[in-house]
Amino acid sequence: MRAKTKADAMRRVEEVRRAVASGVGTTNERQSTAEYLTLWLDKVLPGTVKDETAASYRYVIDHYVLPHIGTVPVAKLTPDHVDSMLTSLRKAGLSVRTQRYARAVLRRALSHAERRGVVTRNVAALVDGPKGGGRKLDDAPTASEARAILAAAKGDRLEAFAVLALTLGLRRGELLGLQWSDLDLDAKQLTVNRTLHYTAGRGLRVGSPKTRGSARTIPLPDRCVAALAQHRVRQAEERLKAGGSWRESAHVFTSPIGTPLDPRNALRWWHGVTEKAGVGRRRIHAARHTAATVMLEQGAPLEVVSAVLGHASLAITADVYAKPAADAKRRALTAVSDSYDESATA
Repeated sequence: MRAKTKADAMRRVEEVRRAVASGVGTTNERQSTAEYLTLWLDKVLPGTVKDETAASYRYVIDHYVLPHIGTVPVAKLTPDHVDSMLTSLRKAGLSVRTQRYARAVLRRALSHAERRGVVTRNVAALVDGPKGGGRKLDDAPTASEARAILAAAKGDRLEAFAVLALTLGLRRGELLGLQWSDLDLDAKQLTVNRTLHYTAGRGLRVGSPKTRGSARTIPLPDRCVAALAQHRVRQAEERLKAGGSWRESAHVFTSPIGTPLDPRNALRWWHGVTEKAGVGRRRIHAARHTAATVMLEQGAPLEVVSAVLGHASLAITADVYAKPAADAKRRALTAVSDSYDESATA
């Protein structure tokens, strides 16, 4: 039985939470999938992943998994149940990436259930993931669009944010997590030590970089050094203007009173800049793709691009970015064709 409305689904989730808190949800044949997943979220997952990741898992389970298969006894889950869940998500208009994420979270939870003997097989692992989708790259600004964005941000209190995003390809959380102690403008380098994220119910949280490779030191081009130096002056002026209202956080990018910049406010600001630039709304992460693409087009070795972006492995960089553009392929094939021209050997 499926919830007819979102309100019904959320009400059922809350009922399950109360049941688990009362000691219900033991591993028996009558234990529902909702009971097991709630127990997994509350008792097993904490401490094994970052807080923001745990919050993301909880959202996915509450909104995309439980409304569809929550009432099914966990021991009686079948691949058909998972297929039906994914079909419902697709029909609801959710992206392939969201569908894959829902399956992945369910698969992780059922992996624990399988190890504990709660289920005899991990049915989510038996179901093929949704096809298509992949990483979204089509909204990455071109070099000319990037210039327009930088022009639109010129003189803005967060101009340096745009400069670093489009030049260094930092992730949004990395940009917002930057503190002045991470910068050495004299040595012209920046170190990524932390990230800043918003977690529902817990507010802004400082965490560690995404992967081991994400913690890195990056040389700063002169444009970035100049933008950051000017940003420091602007921030000092804002500190004086705010007076007693200033809240020192040591962050590079802050609100006008010194508090860390909320990711949602950063996104709203970014959308305003990209719309002002005439390129429409673009994701902040799209600037990362622009930086990577331009580096490769300028002949930067793949391993250098990977190190700058902080990818966990060179394979990730190659998989996402090392795809020759149509113009590059045309130039290469034209060179081959031209080499066969008789006049070229005359």
